[in-house]
Amino acid sequence: RSTRDDLVTGAKKAMKLDDGAGLVSLVESLGVDIDAVVPQLRGRTLLHLACEGNKQLCCRALLEAKADPNVLSMPYRAENAAGISGPVRRCPLHVAVLYRNHSCMEELLSSPQISVNCTDSDGRTPLHLAALHSDEQAIEALLSRNGDANAQDRWGKTAVHLAHEKMEMATN
Repeated sequence: RSTRDDLVTGAKKAMKLDDGAGLVSLVESLGVDIDAVVPQLRGRTLLHLACEGNKQLCCRALLEAKADPNVLSMPYRAENAAGISGPVRRCPLHVAVLYRNHSCMEELLSSPQISVNCTDSDGRTPLHLAALHSDEQAIEALLSRNGDANAQDRWGKTAVHLAHEKMEMATN
């Protein structure tokens, strides 16, 4: 078995239990870079995985162990619910917002290294995704931490544009 296989197997067990200390211990014992983008995890880091699964203790432990909250995943097919098609690269904050995992989102936002306005490969910020999902809690949290409501994605749309379009579609 390879180190990567041991990492994937051990990480999935630790994530299932939300065992942050165990997860960090595993990474250290295997000598793996805590920010490694792992193909067997759909090209994501452990922090992406924790944010997707809403594993707050794993998220906190990874951040305390100096995981970089701004690492982009490898391109993977985006979820249709986000209104995006094609392969997209995202940071963990995008993932936490996309899955409405507010506890992980708050952990990330408390990190001094976080880039609140990080962009995915479509130029969308976490605020764009929060607006697409009409997630008021995420919108408020991102704006209170200087989320840029005027940031434009690659199609020239801001989070406000996306929220307005979604409201128009809902009323039609």
